[in-house]
Amino acid sequence: MGLTLSAEDLGFSTFISSTLGSFLPAVLTPATIFLLGSVVGYFIGSSWGTWGLFMPLGMTLAVSTGASIPLTVGAVFAAGAFGALTSPLGDTTITTASILDLHIVDYARYKLKISVIGASISLILYFAAAFFIT
Repeated sequence: MGLTLSAEDLGFSTFISSTLGSFLPAVLTPATIFLLGSVVGYFIGSSWGTWGLFMPLGMTLAVSTGASIPLTVGAVFAAGAFGALTSPLGDTTITTASILDLHIVDYARYKLKISVIGASISLILYFAAAFFIT
């Protein structure tokens, strides 16, 4: 008996390859992973949770579409960092707002305004970099 991956046992890679991998262009894969991961990361407030959810998805999509694996890994890590930084559920947001005696939602809104600018620039750069790397 060898060590098997749960995602493989459930047929995750096969499912992703046959559905999203069949029509998603390689150029859009890192940007798509970054965008979806950022949204999910915002709502769960955890970088580790986002990385755990999106790393198998990102790797499967990168392999099935022929996208850059390092660029896709970077997109997953950046998405998790964005979500943890901007979410009102994130531990750093709650801790910092508590220390500074600010309302958590107001502080999270303030950080979100600034972070969306950086995320927009990152999204454009992931898309542009995929043209040169793929």
